[in-house]
Amino acid sequence: MNTQSTQLIRRGITALGLIAIAIIHILDLPSKWQEVRYLGVAYIGAIITSLILAERLVMKRKNVTLDFYLSALLSVSILAGFTLTRTVGLPGAMDDIGNWLEPVGLVSIVVEILVIWNSLRAVKEIDTPAVAVVSSAKDFARAA
Repeated sequence: MNTQSTQLIRRGITALGLIAIAIIHILDLPSKWQEVRYLGVAYIGAIITSLILAERLVMKRKNVTLDFYLSALLSVSILAGFTLTRTVGLPGAMDDIGNWLEPVGLVSIVVEILVIWNSLRAVKEIDTPAVAVVSSAKDFARAA
């Protein structure tokens, strides 16, 4: 598989992951909006950002490195928020401390880790030039 095909696949996987993040947060938004308004606002920000980044990854032709970095950063931020709510809690949001096994939260963690890994892998592939594979000592001697 060539580099261009791999990048298209990585862009698609990351975009689908971002759409999944948006859907997960849309499903959980009503309860967060009622519990703690500022978390509801943060959810809306995560939803909008996820959808914008997904659209950019699908529609842009070139220079998607920044979009991959932003996708990873968004996912890391959401994971950090999840971790804070489950460990020390946030102002007005102490009910989830210790609630690590919430199904929506577990799905969210898996998707966010996928987006982080795939985005960083894509950036590495963009920044790493293709290396010619030497299949024999004769090929090596000719290349040198």
